[in-house]
Order: sequence, then structure tokens, then C-alpha cells
Amino acid sequence: MVLVILLGALFSVRLFMLQVVQAGKFTERAERQYVTPSSSVFDRGTIYFTKRDGTTVAAATVASGFKLAIAPAQITDSEAVYSALRQYIELDRQDFFSRAAKKNDPYEEIANRISKANADAITALELPGVSIFKEKWRFYPGGSLAAKTLGFVSYKQDTLLGRYGLERSYNEVLTRNPDSFYVNFFAEIFANLQSTIFKNKQTIGDVVTTIEPSVQSMLEAAVERVESQWQSDGVGGIVMDPHTGDILALAHVPSFDLNEYGKVSDVSRY
Repeated sequence: MVLVILLGALFSVRLFMLQVVQAGKFTERAERQYVTPSSSVFDRGTIYFTKRDGTTVAAATVASGFKLAIAPAQITDSEAVYSALRQYIELDRQDFFSRAAKKNDPYEEIANRISKANADAITALELPGVSIFKEKWRFYPGGSLAAKTLGFVSYKQDTLLGRYGLERSYNEVLTRNPDSFYVNFFAEIFANLQSTIFKNKQTIGDVVTTIEPSVQSMLEAAVERVESQWQSDGVGGIVMDPHTGDILALAHVPSFDLNEYGKVSDVSRY
């Protein structure tokens, strides 16, 4: 028993010396050994609608797919690579060749949100300098349904944040901290002991709304008819359960498609 206790104490002291006292000295080596950045993989909590039977359905979620990148220095025949790729994905010819000409750039993203079938087909071509990577992005299954309530995610400098609607209001809850790192057990204990014990961690999770999707759809159709009939600058409506105060639908037109919000030319729609 004494031997086990002594060995345990020895290990603890040694780990404390390496990862706390001598942290500066071993930072670079430690990062290579146990830290894996997760910022390259987008993740975010889900926003739900609630149906009449109490079940939930995703209104804002994360979709998975693939992106294509090239290493220009490894491409010897740009025309052949372009011809091969355009069989499976849409490519702007001028943009592709301008990127392929950057021979000093080791990484140029060419296409995003590629289906698994097309990604597999491109991979099978084994084109030199062409790579396929998994990616995730924010997806709104309803398109324009409850667009002004849900809001959207967009870049602020180099960070994806909720910039409008519920996405913005509950950004801290929905965010999955893209700058986080996966570290080993002892590094987490010793390096973050103070913050783990003495600081409250951010509350993260999903957001469940009382919006009923079929009621929301009917309300949006109704306000669109009014807008069309009277040529209004804008029409809005709310459906509430008078017994509970639950908001079952919120609508305002003109609206926009959440999956293509960047195509809106008139920012007053936001």
C-alpha cells in the first residue's frame, strides 16, 4: 500500500513539474503530442420547432459534406484537371485557373458542399494536387420558413457567429467553441485547475422554440397574400396560444431563404 501511494505521488509530482512548472519549455513539444485543433470543423447547437404532438423538428442544424482543395505546385496540367473535375462539380473556369496559377500557395479551396457520391468519384480519379476534405455548415431545412425569427450564421472577421434572430440571441448557448482543443487528461487537470474549480463554465445546448411548423407555414402564406393584394412595404403577424402565451408562429414579409441569405440585395429585408 505504501509503495502504491509513493508511486502515485511520484507520478503526480512529475506530471505537475512537466505540465505546469516547466510548461513554457515544453509547450511546443506538448502541442505536437496531445493537442488537436478542432477549429477546422464547424459545429453548432440545433434550433428546434415544436409540433402539435410535442415532438421536435430541426429548424437550424449542421449539415455534413465535403470540400475540394488543390495544391497548385503539384498540378502540371491545369486543363486536364479542370476538365476532370467539372464532370462532377460546377467550376468557374477563370476562377479555377487563377487559383491553379498560384504555384507558391500550398492550399486553395475550389469548391464546397460536395455530396459524398461526387466526393468519392473525384477521389477515385487520383488527380495529383487535388484533395477532398470533410466539412460541416449551417443548414436550414425549412429554407425561408421563420427566416426572420431564426436568423442566420455568418462570419465576423474569421469567426462564424449568430448574426441575426435567435442565432444571435442565443449565440453563446449554440456555440461549440471553435477554438477549443482536445487535450489529455493530466494536461486538462493541471493546466486548467483554477478555471475548472473556480469559474462557471459557459452553458451550451440546443434551443427549443414553441413555433409550430405547420402553423408557421400557414401564417406566412396568409401575410404573403395580404402583401400581394395591397402591395404593402411589409406585412407581419403573430399566432399565440391565449391559454399559455406560447408563440406558435411569427411571420413578416418580404422574407428570404436562410440557406442563401447572401443573395439578398436589399438589406432592409433583415
